[in-house]
Amino acid sequence: MSEQKNYPQLPKPIWWGFREILISKPSVQLTPKMLAVRFEVQETAAKAYLRELQKIGMVDEDGKPSELALKWRIDETYSDAVQGILSHAYPDELLQTLDTKSVDREKAKQWFMLDGLGSGSANNKAATFAMIASPEPGEPLTTNQKQEKATPTIASAKPKTKPNDAHISAQKEDSSISSSKEIPLNVNVQIHISADASNEQIEKIFQSMRKYLY
Repeated sequence: MSEQKNYPQLPKPIWWGFREILISKPSVQLTPKMLAVRFEVQETAAKAYLRELQKIGMVDEDGKPSELALKWRIDETYSDAVQGILSHAYPDELLQTLDTKSVDREKAKQWFMLDGLGSGSANNKAATFAMIASPEPGEPLTTNQKQEKATPTIASAKPKTKPNDAHISAQKEDSSISSSKEIPLNVNVQIHISADASNEQIEKIFQSMRKYLY
């Protein structure tokens, strides 16, 4: 690399989205406007992404995919293409220092910091390096997946019903209904007393009746 600190930096949706474009349209000619619409970004950002792809040898000056990019789009030749991209974009010292088959992000960040980058910039460059060196191709996030991650759903708690309380309530209700349906019992007793009965006889009659009524 002619400029040692001019390392690539691309977000995952752009990198893997670019591969998705190549898979469906290998003869595509990329433009900033196309990338802006495709990835829902500002055109200025799309121009920067296109420059990054050109810088690592994936796209030529006319926006056409390179032979390396066309090799990278195919699963069977993906690994070989990755090694070609790394050799084109990074110095041999970095590739000999780190295991490109399984990149340690912290070690990569440390290497970029020792090369003169700040912590934030070194972290971003290390993330891009690990992404490009990925042994397996990834997939870009779809619009629905982005929305799901941004707004996670929260399950609403349902009130718990107590079976015992419900059973007791039903029993009370049945009891009140049955009570209201009971028919009151009235007993009428008629006593016929002769008109010529004396007071003593009448008193004896009532005394006898009390034994049966109380």
